[in-house]
Amino acid sequence: MFTYLSNINGDVLTLAGESKGSYFENKKWDSYISPAVLAQIAERIGGFTYIHNCYYDYTKGSEAWQTTHYLLKYGIDGNIREISVCPAVSTGETGTLTYINFSSTSQMVRVG
Repeated sequence: MFTYLSNINGDVLTLAGESKGSYFENKKWDSYISPAVLAQIAERIGGFTYIHNCYYDYTKGSEAWQTTHYLLKYGIDGNIREISVCPAVSTGETGTLTYINFSSTSQMVRVG
């Protein structure tokens, strides 16, 4: 059996067959998806006093938009910081990722 946590009501669903790999696969984390996913992760973790996806802050294509749209702003105790996991490529293509370890901060880079 293969079980996973559903996005619908937090239910755990069980499938009849076993997974032969990752059930969810997305090879693109672009400047639209990455701050939205970071916001969802921050909301689930909790403890943040401020969470803001910067994608819609400025007119798409403007200079201000180009330098901020891929960022997530977050705050803890009044300290606002920015973070991004968007790939530094124009297409957003990441290739095949075998594993992202969100519990290890060794590969994370703080922006801002």
